[in-house]
Amino acid sequence: MPPVEARTCPACPCDSGSQPAPRRPAAAQTRPSGLGAVHSVLMDRFAGQARLEWWANHATCLEKYDIDITVTVDAVGTWRATGRHANALDTTEREGWDFLMEMDPHFCIVFPGEDNGGILVRVFEAEDGTLTLTEAPDWDGSGSITFDLP
Repeated sequence: MPPVEARTCPACPCDSGSQPAPRRPAAAQTRPSGLGAVHSVLMDRFAGQARLEWWANHATCLEKYDIDITVTVDAVGTWRATGRHANALDTTEREGWDFLMEMDPHFCIVFPGEDNGGILVRVFEAEDGTLTLTEAPDWDGSGSITFDLP
């Protein structure tokens, strides 16, 4: 089977339908806090709920997952985040999550109050369900993934 191309994060909301919002300006994507337009650049910690979105292409969001998250920002603006799914995933949701994580673990994370945008992150899931998110600003969405379909 030929490789499947990975997708890029369009940085727009899943509910945008066929009219996706424009990409965020580069300045907003590189803000030291990394927490989006509604959060202060002086903020060094955020604890609350956010949403992970997995985009197939610029117009199609395949899934959204609510997560409880804690984000800390160090003195040079590097942020680290850990969290968990806000609600336990049922069997179907878990199968979808596992499939998307295997296909490509890059998601857009959207914080409360943000309709557009999101920060592109790579998600790692530990055996105990803890999620670790790292900012992936340099990831260009390219790459090849090979998998077998039954």
